[in-house]
Amino acid sequence: MVASLNFFSGVINNGGYGGGDSRLTLNLLPLQALAPTPAALVDRLDALLFAYQMTPTTRARLLQMLIAMPGGTDTRHKSRVRAALIVTAMSPDFVIQK
Repeated sequence: MVASLNFFSGVINNGGYGGGDSRLTLNLLPLQALAPTPAALVDRLDALLFAYQMTPTTRARLLQMLIAMPGGTDTRHKSRVRAALIVTAMSPDFVIQK
């Protein structure tokens, strides 16, 4: 669990993985566009990463965290997205394969 969390955290915070021509780059702009509305961001993460199977508990905790984070600027929205992705990567819903 710790190793995967460190991996995902690094990928998310560094904007990708690898180097050179084979670098995998994350485009967070579509998610950042949803960040001003935390419920919309959670819905999108549910679709992309949980196949619409996020539990109500995970949804409520993620939403509570995002609402508590300041918004209003692109930098703050990017922080919301990064935090949401990292928390998502360590949530039981995401880690446990069904």
